[in-house]
Amino acid sequence: MSILRSVLPITYPVLRAGKYLRRVLSSEARPDLRVLLYHDVAPAQFDCFVSQLKWLGRRWRFITPSEFEAIVDGEEMPQQDSLLLTFDDGFASNLQVAQYLLQPAGIRALFFVATDFIEQTDAVAARRFICERLKAGVNPDALPVHWKNMSWSDLAVLRKLGHTIGAHTASHQQLCSGVHPEVMRQEIVGGADRLQANLGAPVRHFAFPFGNFVSFSKEAMAIAAQRFEYIYSGLRGNNLPHPQPYALRRDSQTPSDNMPLLGAFLEGASDFRYRPLNAVFDEWAGSLMPANQRTAGGMRQKEKS
Repeated sequence: MSILRSVLPITYPVLRAGKYLRRVLSSEARPDLRVLLYHDVAPAQFDCFVSQLKWLGRRWRFITPSEFEAIVDGEEMPQQDSLLLTFDDGFASNLQVAQYLLQPAGIRALFFVATDFIEQTDAVAARRFICERLKAGVNPDALPVHWKNMSWSDLAVLRKLGHTIGAHTASHQQLCSGVHPEVMRQEIVGGADRLQANLGAPVRHFAFPFGNFVSFSKEAMAIAAQRFEYIYSGLRGNNLPHPQPYALRRDSQTPSDNMPLLGAFLEGASDFRYRPLNAVFDEWAGSLMPANQRTAGGMRQKEKS
């Protein structure tokens, strides 16, 4: 992957020019809808992250979780390439990012948190959780000093700032086929129900931990589909023209990624590697959606109230 990351930035100008030409020459060309996935943003990376946001803002429109929902549900169609910003796990740095970086930029994001991580009240226990559940095998003494968890009050602040909280299981458990169904249910449904009860607000979005294809299963998706309206992986890809609400793609990035690399990923330079996996993910999602909620393109048609 390091070789790929060194080559992809070179392709960005070509990909960008090619997309521009296709849109000029084709009346059927549509905007892209992509989701960016971040985890921790270290304080030392704040300047780099802000630079990324400013650079992306010249090319993309940042949309809110509510606007993303409307597009996925077929109620709206973006007029330009659009980005939803998401953060996984529940690191304390997420609150600082929201307060000091996203708020001035007018960006509203979606934060996926592991409920057990949020409930850690002891700093030592929180760091142990990181080593055991988020960064398996890492020695606690090797963790960055700033790696801590957000609290319930932190999540309340995020909501007051206009951000959305999503579920990320109870304990950041892998949800592959070998996991017992009851364990899956406790992780997916139990974790989200605790999250919702503490927030006092609906939790409608869910992201699989780890996000790679071997970390989730059709069985887990079936359980999640009974509880959530929107389900996300960590598989790269464009979510238009036919977004699957139970199989939403995300592009994982870090604040240290250079702009041409970031741009290349968002222009689809690596999508071919994920296309076969996304096809399976879409098939699973389509089989779980009630027939009366499907449209010809596979999108969900929400019931009218």
